[in-house]
Amino acid sequence: MVEISKKRLADQLPLVIGILLVSAVLWLYWPVLVELVEFLYAEEDYSYGLLLPLVSVYLVYLTWPQIRQIPRRPTWMGLGVMLLGLSIYFLGVLGTGYFLVRFSFLVLVTGIFLLIFGREFIWQIKFPLFILALTIPPPAAFKNNISFPLQLISSRLAAKF
Repeated sequence: MVEISKKRLADQLPLVIGILLVSAVLWLYWPVLVELVEFLYAEEDYSYGLLLPLVSVYLVYLTWPQIRQIPRRPTWMGLGVMLLGLSIYFLGVLGTGYFLVRFSFLVLVTGIFLLIFGREFIWQIKFPLFILALTIPPPAAFKNNISFPLQLISSRLAAKF
């Protein structure tokens, strides 16, 4: 009888740890996520980012039968990925880089999934994670480095025509 309850506890432990980790991450990132949603709503260029989490969830829903069949094989590599995500977060906070702080959320969530479910799970949801990464607007310097030369080309073409 005691062994059965120990086995049940051992089976439920990753789930309990996962719930605690997700709660801590949401507590830490709540202001960042609220600011991101407000930014995406206010900026017309990035308003597509409001739909991408829904697209990502839908893609997971479509592959849910395959995902459910994946055996759960937690790996400690998830802790390393989580530490990387927290490091990126603190670098972003120190450097006031919104992109780094937002991107660190995705890295941290990937680490939690890796810690709880394993590599096969991450491999199965790699495309929805990529779609979520597209939600995060690129840094302004990156956007300016890409768009300024394109503006010069378009103005030259307009002048020729």
